[in-house]
Amino acid sequence: MPIPNIKLSKKQIMTNTFRLFAIFLTSILVSCSDRSPLAVFNAVLDEEKMKSAKVVNSEDQSFGECCIWLHFTVDSIELVDELKNCKESFVMCDTTEYEAKWWNPKRMGNNIKCYQRNHDRIWETFFVNQSMTEVYYQNFSQ
Repeated sequence: MPIPNIKLSKKQIMTNTFRLFAIFLTSILVSCSDRSPLAVFNAVLDEEKMKSAKVVNSEDQSFGECCIWLHFTVDSIELVDELKNCKESFVMCDTTEYEAKWWNPKRMGNNIKCYQRNHDRIWETFFVNQSMTEVYYQNFSQ
């Protein structure tokens, strides 16, 4: 059966192209943000090394975004082991970069320590409370 010859105006072509592009972007955005908080944690940190970790809150990296954000609690011994490859930052890391109400390392008090590491163009920052049991974490990929 021959394909019918359908003529579309430039406006119709542009409108249909825009709709398809919008559907494509929506499907990407939805697929990037459907991981559970534990799956987000496991994407950037090793659950086997930090078996006691309990994710309090998370935000997955979505299409066009740079970062993964986590807030979790953990046993201090497991955390110390995870931080051994990090450098402690003696200049206070910026804790105001993110606007979500839940991501606020300052809630942990005045004695927050900041640890950072960089590998394969990924910067990780750990904001840790004094007892080394609570962490606000940021994973920034370039």
